[in-house]
Amino acid sequence: MTILKESVYIFLAKFSFVLASLALSVMVAGKLGLQGFGLFTLVLSLYTMFELVVCFGFDNIIVREVASDHSKAGPIFSHGALIGIVSSALGTSLLVIFSQLMQYSPEIKRSIYLASGLLLPSFLYYLLENIFIALGRSRYIFLSALCRDAFLIIVGIVVLERGGGVNAVIGTMFLARTFGFICLLCFSNLQKIKLFSPIDLIFFDKTVRLIPTFLWISVSSCLFLEMDTVVLSKVLTISDLGLYNLAKRIFRVGNIFYYSFAMASFPEIAQGRLTDYKRFMVRMFWLCLSLIIFVYLFSGFFIHIFFGALYMPAMRYLQVLIWAVIPLGFSLLLSRFLIAAHRQNKDLVASFGGVVILVCLGIPFSLKWAGMGMAMAYTLSAFGMAGIFYYFTRKLLR
Repeated sequence: MTILKESVYIFLAKFSFVLASLALSVMVAGKLGLQGFGLFTLVLSLYTMFELVVCFGFDNIIVREVASDHSKAGPIFSHGALIGIVSSALGTSLLVIFSQLMQYSPEIKRSIYLASGLLLPSFLYYLLENIFIALGRSRYIFLSALCRDAFLIIVGIVVLERGGGVNAVIGTMFLARTFGFICLLCFSNLQKIKLFSPIDLIFFDKTVRLIPTFLWISVSSCLFLEMDTVVLSKVLTISDLGLYNLAKRIFRVGNIFYYSFAMASFPEIAQGRLTDYKRFMVRMFWLCLSLIIFVYLFSGFFIHIFFGALYMPAMRYLQVLIWAVIPLGFSLLLSRFLIAAHRQNKDLVASFGGVVILVCLGIPFSLKWAGMGMAMAYTLSAFGMAGIFYYFTRKLLR
């Protein structure tokens, strides 16, 4: 029951975020048109890719370490915040360099530079969020998400109604994420969770030593999640890319189902209580299959109602991408077992294996069949990556 309850709270928090993001996308699409919507989704996709790199899988370190010893919550937060400041500055520099190398237009570059300001508040929010998950207090994540996302929608409506463009919306996102972090700080104070501790160089050194492997895991994850958008940005027009990214955003709504279940199970996996990975894979399969059926039945209706007939072509991408939910759910769940057993090196091999398959399939497929080819390549590579994860986990828990 504990895993189920925590899964529900994590799901509701993530669903609130995704719902708010979709609502914001609907408003941007309605106010700024297909061109403005394409620019907005491109910038957010690039930002998301670098956000995952900057966070370098710190969530895995937090949950594993704090779940096994609750007294580590304070040191993890204090030392993690210091690391976050440095990594966010590095991420901003990398975003600037990347935008120059890709030779984007000045308009796109300005939006990318502004979006880089989201890195630090996002890192701090995720840092504290995962401490709450490790402590089994996910209900406060849900409450803070409600406050943050309500702020985002209300201010976003005001900004767009007053003629604000993409950059104004990005500024609203910065304020909303900062507000969400402040809410989590207030909840931690109410729960008397000690978050601040003196800097301990020995503890800091031990934490930093964990970073390289988890950083590469995060890099491979973000490459897998966003490589398709980067490739297609050079193949499709901005308008067509917006349609593909709309399908990806709806697809990500499905991701929170398996993410919630896997993350709610992680604290107990880290404590060595769960070893029957096959039983959890069966549950994950039925969860993901139910989601696929739901998407096929209702997603077209919601796209037509909220975005309009102009955006209905996104359905053809979504109907292919949604099948990747099953292997991605398996991969995330099995990676929790590997990380809990301190076999994160195997996690890294499996993750990069998925990226290699995606690149090998994605480039020729997208050149031949454009967006539909990339959707097929993404789904096939997700199944390939899940197979690698299953191989390593079966050997570990045999």
